[in-house]
Amino acid sequence: MKELVNTLNFKEKRMLAVLCGLVGVALVFFFFIGLRERIAYFNLVGNLQANEKSSDELKASKEAQAAEWSRWEASLKDMAELKRAYFYDERHGIAEIRLDLEQLFQEIGVTSSQINYEYSDLTQEGFKKINMSFYFSGSYLSLKKFLDSVERFQKFLFVEKIDFQNAGHQPGWLELKMTLAAYYGS
Repeated sequence: MKELVNTLNFKEKRMLAVLCGLVGVALVFFFFIGLRERIAYFNLVGNLQANEKSSDELKASKEAQAAEWSRWEASLKDMAELKRAYFYDERHGIAEIRLDLEQLFQEIGVTSSQINYEYSDLTQEGFKKINMSFYFSGSYLSLKKFLDSVERFQKFLFVEKIDFQNAGHQPGWLELKMTLAAYYGS
């Protein structure tokens, strides 16, 4: 290589030195430009990864919200079914409640005195309530059967209150005042 350089004259050597200098400057220039571009590339890759992560989080959030919405829709359907199956209908509610109460009395074979009805409006809950108060006379076994029938009844009937009137005057015989509650949709 030394012999090749020796064959060049001064002008050619100077021209070769200038060209090498220009190539060196160009390499340094491209190195710094390339370094800046490389840094920009890694910044863009980092931003892309952050955006992909954010997108994945948004997708997961959207899927969770869709699942929650479907659960709420199922709850609304369940509430409608519950209202239809277990609550009295407002159009026939009062007559149905009276008939069901008489049916309960007939099943057990007990009689009751006059039944007092008290109506309440539960506007916030969207239902109406009827409290039915009556006197019950019978044996402990008939009371137990009656309470079991109320508990197993296909519609919502609740024992609100039981007041024992004459317990123990006659052995095995009870006299009490009972209040039942029934609900119907509005």
